Amino acid sequence: MITLYKTSHESIISKINGLKLVFPFLEKPKTRNLNLIKACFIHTNHFNALIQGNHIHLMHLKQDVFLQKQNENHHNIFQGTITPIERSLTFANKTQQQRFLESLNYVLNFYPNLSIIAKPLHDRLRKNRILWSDEHIRIIQQIKK
Repeated sequence: MITLYKTSHESIISKINGLKLVFPFLEKPKTRNLNLIKACFIHTNHFNALIQGNHIHLMHLKQDVFLQKQNENHHNIFQGTITPIERSLTFANKTQQQRFLESLNYVLNFYPNLSIIAKPLHDRLRKNRILWSDEHIRIIQQIKK
């Protein structure tokens, strides 16, 4: 039978016949607790229905769980991989832009001319900053590709 092994804000861990299955959550802290309770209930009922129907195939079970789309979080979960659908190409504040530019420093050695491409984004962090334009969005799209 299925027993709920451990519940935390990051995931649900269930035990099925001695095997541990982890179901991660990628949600905002405000909605985590409610969604955690809902997911516990849904997964437990789903597993019990599969066990009672003698259809225990863990691979198919995992695929069923990972096929769910997380629309609130803007992520697709498919066959164990989590990919963001489309993130906003504008930054809400200066710190978000700084974090994005700091992450580029890690890959700077592998991509030549990346600092030249990202120069308008760096210029936007100065005191007399330039307003956000379509050029900045085009630069971010080019960098993310």
